[in-house]
Amino acid sequence: MSANFFDFVQANIKYFIGAGILALNIVSFYNYYLNKNNNNNIANNNNNNTLGDSSPRDHPLRIKKIIIYPIKSCKGIEVRSCKIDKYGFENDRRFMLIHQGRFMSQRTTPKMALIEPDISEDGQYLIINAKGQNEIRVKIGDTNDKEIIKVGIWKDTVDVVDCGEEVAKWLTKFLETEARLVTIAPNEYHRKVPEDYVDHIIEKPTDSDRENYQFALCDTSQVMILSESSIDDINIHIDATRKEKKEKPRDHVTFENFRPNILVSGYDCAPFEEDRWEQIRISGLLLSRVAFTPRCKLTTVQPQSGILNPYDDNEPLRTLETYRKFDGKLLFGALFVHEQDQNGEELFVGNIIDVLKVNNKPYEK
Repeated sequence: MSANFFDFVQANIKYFIGAGILALNIVSFYNYYLNKNNNNNIANNNNNNTLGDSSPRDHPLRIKKIIIYPIKSCKGIEVRSCKIDKYGFENDRRFMLIHQGRFMSQRTTPKMALIEPDISEDGQYLIINAKGQNEIRVKIGDTNDKEIIKVGIWKDTVDVVDCGEEVAKWLTKFLETEARLVTIAPNEYHRKVPEDYVDHIIEKPTDSDRENYQFALCDTSQVMILSESSIDDINIHIDATRKEKKEKPRDHVTFENFRPNILVSGYDCAPFEEDRWEQIRISGLLLSRVAFTPRCKLTTVQPQSGILNPYDDNEPLRTLETYRKFDGKLLFGALFVHEQDQNGEELFVGNIIDVLKVNNKPYEK
């Protein structure tokens, strides 16, 4: 009988192995489902504009990615580490495209998503590439003895330097519309963070306090932080919306649609948890939240194709409208500033994020 049993096992071993693998997959899927379900429950609680206290963590919060965008509204660069300077991350949005004296963005020129900037290994040059174009290089910081011009970016007028005819022709040819590249002039550039942002972190700030918080050619602040969990959550909601409307599945949105500087690892981080962080410390850098990121049609641009709203569904805005609308704005991502005496601090992928102060009702004024 024993021999018959072993003969039976030997003859059917492949079926036992297959059953074991199936069982492991079922367990893995069950755990995945539980985690997603818990995240959904937390996200649903956020609809009440209230975030409950975090449970004790099994794992610390960590930086998953650091992304800089040397040219405003063009493709970002993932870096392993980056230093902080007066305006935020070094080399982040220090260049900008202009048309007739005003800034350009993917909102009106979605093909900008296909322009790929990089920084040379020695840090001396901005390298620009795009499909069908030869690589072009622009010297970083080459602003001495150059004419300072004034250009518009949102409500601000800033002092910049034009980077010349060669790169202007390169950009105009690729974008099929007149475009020029400009960069900040370090000794002349001056752009204060909005006053209400400073009011959020300093009671009765002085003029000197306001002068301390400067930012580059970003839309609104120095550093934007977003978690993987928040992106997962919006994708879950988008999938549900499409299923309800009987629409075909579409590619998920990614961090490239939202363009954060710091992407927080989603493991053990609840969706939109970053919104309630009033103050955090990463390595030796202290960051204070000043606002949230209002979203516009730029998020509908497909990063890989440079096409605006390719599915004709206005996603992710359509879904954000259903559960992330606060005071008339669609909020997704948190904006932070750092103290000026911390210039030179360097952050690394994998750094632990220590949450020092929280606000459990972050959307209430």
